[in-house]
Amino acid sequence: MKRQNTTQTTQYHRGSIIRIKMERFLTYDSVEVFPGKGLNVIIGPNGAGKSSIVCAIALGLGTAPKVLGRSKDLKDFVKIGEEDAVIEVELFNGITRANNLVIRRQFNLSNQSNWFINGRTASHKEVLQKCNEYCIMIDNLCQFLPQDRVSAFSSLNPAELLRETEKATGTSDLEEKHDQIIKAQGSIGELRKKSAQQEKGIQELKYRVDGLEKSVHEKHEQERRQTRLNQLKMKKPWAEFEEVRKKAVGLREQKQQLQQKLDSLHQEMTPVEMEFNKIKNKIESEDKKVNDTKTICDKNEREIIIAETQKEKLEQELSNKKKEVELAKKRKEEKNRNINELKNELIIIEQKLKDIPNLDELEKGANEEQVQLKGFREQINEKQDKDASLDTQLREMNGKILQLNRDLAKLNDLKQNKLRKIFDNDAAVMQAYNWLQEHKGLFEEEVYGPICVELNVSKDEYTNFVEMCIPISVLKGFVVTNKKDENTLISKLVEEKGTQIQVFKREHDNSGTQATQLRLHSEYGVLTTMDKAVIGPDAVLKVVEDMCQLSKKFICNKETEQYIERLPPGTYFTPSSVINKVKSRYSDAVSDKVNSIRKARFLSTAIDTNQKLKLEQEIKKITQDLEVVKRNIEENRKEIKMLEEKKHEIGRGIEEFNRAKGERDKLIRSKRSKENNLKLFENDENLDKKIGDLQKGIKKIQTNINEQMLKMGDLLKRFIEAKMETNPVSCIVRILRIKQMRCKNQLNEFKRRLSELENEFRRIGQLYDDAKNEAVKKRKEAEAVCIITNELNDMFQQLPDEVSAIEEEIENEESKLKYRQNVEENVEELYQQAKNELSKKLEDAQIVNEEIKNAEEVMTGIKDEWLNKIKEVIEHINESFSVYMNQINCRGSVELDEKEEYDKYGIIIKTMFRKEGSLQQLNAHTQSGGERSVATMLYLLSLQEQTFCPFRLVDEINQGMDPLNERMIFSQIVKAVNKENAQQYFLVTPKLLSDLPFGENMTVLCVMNGKIDPAPYSFDAIIDSMK
Repeated sequence: MKRQNTTQTTQYHRGSIIRIKMERFLTYDSVEVFPGKGLNVIIGPNGAGKSSIVCAIALGLGTAPKVLGRSKDLKDFVKIGEEDAVIEVELFNGITRANNLVIRRQFNLSNQSNWFINGRTASHKEVLQKCNEYCIMIDNLCQFLPQDRVSAFSSLNPAELLRETEKATGTSDLEEKHDQIIKAQGSIGELRKKSAQQEKGIQELKYRVDGLEKSVHEKHEQERRQTRLNQLKMKKPWAEFEEVRKKAVGLREQKQQLQQKLDSLHQEMTPVEMEFNKIKNKIESEDKKVNDTKTICDKNEREIIIAETQKEKLEQELSNKKKEVELAKKRKEEKNRNINELKNELIIIEQKLKDIPNLDELEKGANEEQVQLKGFREQINEKQDKDASLDTQLREMNGKILQLNRDLAKLNDLKQNKLRKIFDNDAAVMQAYNWLQEHKGLFEEEVYGPICVELNVSKDEYTNFVEMCIPISVLKGFVVTNKKDENTLISKLVEEKGTQIQVFKREHDNSGTQATQLRLHSEYGVLTTMDKAVIGPDAVLKVVEDMCQLSKKFICNKETEQYIERLPPGTYFTPSSVINKVKSRYSDAVSDKVNSIRKARFLSTAIDTNQKLKLEQEIKKITQDLEVVKRNIEENRKEIKMLEEKKHEIGRGIEEFNRAKGERDKLIRSKRSKENNLKLFENDENLDKKIGDLQKGIKKIQTNINEQMLKMGDLLKRFIEAKMETNPVSCIVRILRIKQMRCKNQLNEFKRRLSELENEFRRIGQLYDDAKNEAVKKRKEAEAVCIITNELNDMFQQLPDEVSAIEEEIENEESKLKYRQNVEENVEELYQQAKNELSKKLEDAQIVNEEIKNAEEVMTGIKDEWLNKIKEVIEHINESFSVYMNQINCRGSVELDEKEEYDKYGIIIKTMFRKEGSLQQLNAHTQSGGERSVATMLYLLSLQEQTFCPFRLVDEINQGMDPLNERMIFSQIVKAVNKENAQQYFLVTPKLLSDLPFGENMTVLCVMNGKIDPAPYSFDAIIDSMK
């Protein structure tokens, strides 16, 4: 090729390619290409070396080999038989070539590269920085679309298309913000999961804290009762001492009162004695005077005295009878009042007793509840033992699954390596595979795929051969065996989720693969056909045979290379090369092409499927058993919680029983006491009869007194008459004697009363001494129990003072403690630990919620900015895309597909290539391959108007287009490139239609190869001859 005579390049953009030079590179020994400033059409037959120019641009500008999709090793780009290769790319940077940027890369079979910038040694990093300065992004499919990645671009799912579009905008801002949003949303999702788990744990802990709190309250109540019982027992001896002390004090007071009465009686008795002695002395002095009259008056005197004495006796008896009547009446009133009060109180007690169940029933209920409580404790212990057993079983099963998974992982290493490689190459395949693993139940029969995972090669040395025979689009494909499964897969995965994958349908039949029967002689070195080297499911093998014709490709040894000229047409693989013998359709000439063997990327040796199936079945069974155990654990723990709640309910029932029993016992004791008192009152003497008898006696005594008064009057009259006959002194003596008799009677009465008081005084004194000794004894007994302190005295003030009341409360407390629930000793510690744990969990939950809130605020700020900007970009692309589609009499749109998850946001391209119908999403099932190519090309042109890059390249985009579509696309490319300030464009194709529109800003680069150098010729002359 010759460079056009151009001295200036003023219409090139900064970064446009001025020159490409290749030495010992792929199919070229040495070649230098000079692209034009506008559209560069690189045309030539297959295998001529068109794509080599594409590879040179990419590798020369610092791109890794894997971007090209041909090989990941740099050494595979060195021409066979050479040691190294050189690529030189000149980029426009000024008005003359002196200012241009020349990047030179030299690499060898050891994959080592040397870099030069304008003749100066440089590093790979410096080259990439320069490319970045010139807005060159080779790894962006929207700018650089090599042949092996054309299908990858057309099969991009919406999310991938959005990412590529973000890259193509020329700034990292959009892609960086999108990554930040995705990362933030993922973090928020993880935080929300963490928050939900925390909330669940908090609720469970709250239930536990509530249960422990009840137990703590129960323990405190038991401790309070035990403390009160101990206090009551401590106070009882002091109360007994107090009662005895009070009794002694009372007796002492009685003794003092008796002493006072004795003193008072002595004081009352003294004047009477003095009066008696005075009268006695006077009588004695007067006796001498009345001796003469004594005999006369003695008889009357004695009778008067007797009558007087009898009268006084009767008066005293009458007084006593009247007092007894008054006392009997008072006792009767008090008795009636007490009887009525006791009867009323007994009626109230009886009513209260009726409201309380029978003691036997209460005892029976308490015993039953105690039995139930014991049963619940046994059930809880049994459930807890079961829980521990299930937990142990769960750990053992998890351990088994872990070990089985390790064994399966070892077995699956080959399969996983295949999956990782294919997933790294195509995210859509990974999404499809993962979805199929989760939704196997939707399909009637087995769905195979990706094909590269299902296939195994019988021998390691055949792996490279097999992969070279099968296109990557087939290796990524999935296989179904009936129409229904095909429709399900396309509907659920492709149409609903937008996952772009290749689906092959191959129904079951009895036909086998038909190997081409060639009579090849063993001396050619042919070992077998390629289909014999492949192992896999029948449906997959048949699809591969249909698509790749493995039975017509041959595996040979090294000797075959010696017989290239003698081999019939076909494809032959030797250890170092692949030989293609092709017969021309227009003549009998046979051409041959020899390429080096590429290293396999996706296939590997066979897997022990029987062992794998056995391990998977065992894992599935244990996993099912594991779920059963988990459900059993959950149900068992729910039952434990329910039993704990019932146990607490029964505990309250026992407490109610103790309260009712204590109340009933108290009422029964009170009833017995009052019934005894009532009997005493009722059995007391008949007061009415006694009062009647006393009143009759009073009347009788009054009659006797009257009779005695009459008798005394008569006696006194006779006595006076006798005395009147005696001297006055005798009368005085007699009167004095009467007075003396009266004083004597009074003295006798005083002595009698004094004797009674002295006897009572001695009796009370003895009782007082006994009580005092008993009090001393009781005090010693009480001090042996405890010594009274101020604190203890304050505590005793809160307790009953009566011994009977204390004994009643002791009996009540002991009864309640007897039926108490058993509470763990460390329940308070457990309760505090649970409360601390709950507090910590609540704090952690609050921190997580704050983190969620902060992350959402940050994400919202970034999201709004990113979303507005990307919508603006897509709106501009949509306008251009719609215009381009209208210009070819079709319709189309570009939309942002907004999802809940930002990593699933995508760009949807919709097209309508026919007059009837509606816009349909671009995919492999709705549009043909040519239509997808048209849409892809127009999308790239639309994107080109929104972003700047110095050049764009598309390799064989027109493959699969029908002539009409190819002509329309070519016209659109020419129009776009001929616009003002249009960027440099490379279109690589093996063919072009005739009569295509050509513009002035267009360069055609023809690539030819052959064994014979053609004779010198002039392109200008050929063109002139065609006019």
